[in-house]
Amino acid sequence: MGVISIRFLRRWGWFLLLSVLLNTVCSYFIPDFVSSTTYRATIQVQVRAVAGTSIQGKATTTFFAGLLQSPGVLDLALTRLHVYPQFKAYVLADLQDGRVTATVIKNTNIVQLVSYADSSSDAALIVSTIYNALVQNIQKDRAQVIDAINTRLNTELVQVQSDMLQTETTLEQLKAIKQTTSSQYSLLANQYGAQKQRLLEINAGLAVLKLEGYDNLLGVVNSTPAITTLPAAQSTLGERLALSPLVGLIMGLGGVFVASRLVEGMSEEGWRCTCPAGTCQCNNSGQRLRW
Repeated sequence: MGVISIRFLRRWGWFLLLSVLLNTVCSYFIPDFVSSTTYRATIQVQVRAVAGTSIQGKATTTFFAGLLQSPGVLDLALTRLHVYPQFKAYVLADLQDGRVTATVIKNTNIVQLVSYADSSSDAALIVSTIYNALVQNIQKDRAQVIDAINTRLNTELVQVQSDMLQTETTLEQLKAIKQTTSSQYSLLANQYGAQKQRLLEINAGLAVLKLEGYDNLLGVVNSTPAITTLPAAQSTLGERLALSPLVGLIMGLGGVFVASRLVEGMSEEGWRCTCPAGTCQCNNSGQRLRW
């Protein structure tokens, strides 16, 4: 076994060493995609005229989430950001490539507005400017926005009233057959209470829109943006250099295996015997070959 290992190293050792060296050198010169520290600023925008758990409420909240990312609002925000030197070179695409997002928090009437930047102050400035741009945009198109929300609330009002009537009818039927202690009656009674509460909320929302218009339509949960620091990606040079000899050795052994198979394939074909001056050379199996 020791003799075979020595013969193997004499024959292929240079190839294995070369493979390890090449892999290490290549690992050293592979560039690192190291990112800088990023800051995330978050503002929670509340749509006060709707409830997030209702169908129409979800639609209205989603409408405002889309409005926060619309080209009209972002372009208006960009005009304000251009006042600051660090944003002079910004174009609309810079705010649309994931730097700014607006998502609805599930089962609420709150939109989470998020922006990313290389400094905490820039991230906070971007998110605040976009929210203020939305406010200005709604003030500009106030009648259109208020009408759209009124339509949504009135549509939901009709639906809730219809559902309440159906629930109330079913409750009366259960009372008539003395099923007031059944689980079905209890469930429907709770459902009726929730529907009644939603009816009150819709009427209150419609009253707000009628009396105050935009003034009480939107608000922020916290006036100061919440800042989160996202650490930069670290260099992987140390890990690559530590693993490169092992990877190089594995690659070298793979190359040796392929080369050995090729040599064995060629040797199996044997050599043709030649007989100059009365002597003959034979193939590796010891058999003399004739022309």
